[in-house]
Amino acid sequence: MCSCDFDVNRMEREEFRRARKAYTCSECYAPITSGDRYMYIFFVDYDGDARSKRMCGACGDLLAAADILRGFCWLYGTLRPSFASCLRDCAEDPSVVAAGKGALAIHKQAVKAAGGIFRSGDS
Repeated sequence: MCSCDFDVNRMEREEFRRARKAYTCSECYAPITSGDRYMYIFFVDYDGDARSKRMCGACGDLLAAADILRGFCWLYGTLRPSFASCLRDCAEDPSVVAAGKGALAIHKQAVKAAGGIFRSGDS
C-alpha cells in the first residue's frame, strides 16, 4: 500500500527506548525483555482515543527503514506485509528496491531469532 485509503491518526510520536520490564511486540509478537531496545509509539487515533504500541527493535528498525518508501502507509499489525507490498508496487528506484529488500531480510532474520512469528501474507 503506497497511499492511505483509511483514516490516519491525528497525532503520533515514535521513539526508541530501553525496556524496564517485559513486553510483547505488537507486530511480530516477539518477546521484548528487560534491557532490550524497542520502539514505543504513542498516538491519538481518528476517534480521539489515546493509545500506545510497542515494537521489538527489529520491527522498529523496519518501520524506520520505511522512510525510503514514498507514500508508505500501514495499519498496526500489518507492518511487514505493507512494507513488502509498497516496495513491490511503488518503488521504482533500483537503490530503494535493494535497500528495502535488505531491510526485509534483516527483519526476517532478527524476528526469527527473537522467537517472533510471521502471519499469512508476510514475505
